Amino acid sequence: MFVPIALEEREQKEQYNLINNMHNLNKVYRQKGEQGVFTDYPHHFSFKIEGQSEVRMAAVRNSENGEFIISS
Repeated sequence: MFVPIALEEREQKEQYNLINNMHNLNKVYRQKGEQGVFTDYPHHFSFKIEGQSEVRMAAVRNSENGEFIISS
């Protein structure tokens, strides 16, 4: 059932790589929270392609050992 979907996705990725066969530089930006004296959490992260201002993905981390909550 999933084999045709996987084959189609692989074909799309191969076509993309033929068009875009160079390195894409990316940056991850972090903004610390201003919650108080004892902590600077939550931290907000944004992922942008180098030279572009569009945010491709965003995430929040509420504590040092907490999980990243990712949104697109």
